Amino acid sequence: MSVVSPLDFEPTEVTAVVAAIAGGPHSELNVQVSDHLARRLNVDVHIATAYTDKDASEVAESLVARLGEFVPHAKQLSIQATDLTEFVKALPSGALLVLGEAGGSLLSRLVFGPGARLRARAQAGALIVRAAPPRVFQVMDNPVFVGPLHLAGDGRRLYDDELVAVVEGGKLVGVVERTRLLAAAADAPIANLMDDPISVTATMSLVEAASSIAVAHQKAGDPEKSGPWPVVDTDGHLIGTYRQ
Repeated sequence: MSVVSPLDFEPTEVTAVVAAIAGGPHSELNVQVSDHLARRLNVDVHIATAYTDKDASEVAESLVARLGEFVPHAKQLSIQATDLTEFVKALPSGALLVLGEAGGSLLSRLVFGPGARLRARAQAGALIVRAAPPRVFQVMDNPVFVGPLHLAGDGRRLYDDELVAVVEGGKLVGVVERTRLLAAAADAPIANLMDDPISVTATMSLVEAASSIAVAHQKAGDPEKSGPWPVVDTDGHLIGTYRQ
């Protein structure tokens, strides 16, 4: 999940909220959190980045402008600085600094180790944000399935989905396409109509799930096959249905 972790956060001292961005995966969340806080605290919001020399200033300004599209009313700052201390000194008085996680632990030692906290502390404290991609379990529906001993006629009556999970003993054992159910005799066992299981896991990101489904399509030689897709846990038990 996305995380916001406070460090010496003093709400009564905040006169401005500064989203310090560097173009990493947390930058967009950083800007959104900063804008939310600024609105709640009734102060200005700034989007700021740092550059080390004049040759990099245009890149920095472009980055701030791009992320500024999410919050058009934010003030934009490009600050020439060689380290965090210099950057913090250039911020507005009473700034609450919001940074994206730099990697490693949530409170990265590179930014907020024992020495760094003394060298560079925004006047109103700091927050660190870590963005997490949306995952399958956040959007999946309840399981949709039939058993291998169900008949084709049962499957046709129960569901309209193009692909239905086949489950035995709680575990996914296959999938059956609606086109095969429609073409088969009503008394044909689904066990005779199902294909090998295709599934995604609950903890996959939506990007990972799309990639996994694409690979399954490629192996099956059927790029047009549609879902919904069974969602399984680590033991192969069906726990949900994912609709792209």
